Amino acid sequence: MKKRTLLELRQAKGFTQAQIAKRLNVSPRTLRRWEYNINSPRDWQLNKLAKIYRVVPENIDCKRRKDPYAWFYDGISYEEFIRHINR
Repeated sequence: MKKRTLLELRQAKGFTQAQIAKRLNVSPRTLRRWEYNINSPRDWQLNKLAKIYRVVPENIDCKRRKDPYAWFYDGISYEEFIRHINR
């Protein structure tokens, strides 16, 4: 299945931003920022969106949050990680 954006999914189901935002307990502005890939939903929010739109989360094309422990998996030191995020 082709990945679809949050905006495409919402419009296909006929929901307004206000309706979806209310179900997720976020502002319509937050939802709009997710739809235009300015910010990204948390994993639990993405899972809830997938349920609302009746798709699997993997088929949603949106910006994903970076794992806060990526420095650990990438094999860099904690100090390097802190320098990187404080730039």
